[in-house]
Amino acid sequence: MTTPLRQLLAQYRAAAKTEREKGTYFERLALAFIKHDPGMAQEYEDVLPFTDWAKAQRLDGKDIGIDLVAKIRGEDSFCAIQCKFYAEGYRIQKGDIDSFLPVARRAIFRAVWCSTRPARRGAAMPRPCWMT
Repeated sequence: MTTPLRQLLAQYRAAAKTEREKGTYFERLALAFIKHDPGMAQEYEDVLPFTDWAKAQRLDGKDIGIDLVAKIRGEDSFCAIQCKFYAEGYRIQKGDIDSFLPVARRAIFRAVWCSTRPARRGAAMPRPCWMT
């Protein structure tokens, strides 16, 4: 069954000239979803691209594998978010996020990731934010 979300993701895949561009499209979609979904709004006060969040915190904004950062509602902590936009039918493996996990597990963050597909069963992963 083709849903509006699947149609949009197919348009992103077709329009992107590079993997980086495809990833940027998905990161923007994930950011909008987290900001505007009623369930996400109950958990997070705000969400920013990592580079914008790092700048506001007076930190180096170099790419460390974190795509977005969300402020946890009612707490002084943040969620580090990595967005994955793989091919339709691909199941994310732990190896796909191994470099993200040590960075996201720093004291300031709680790890979460957004994906177009669920992880394989039994994988030790941070809490997901499915977008299917």
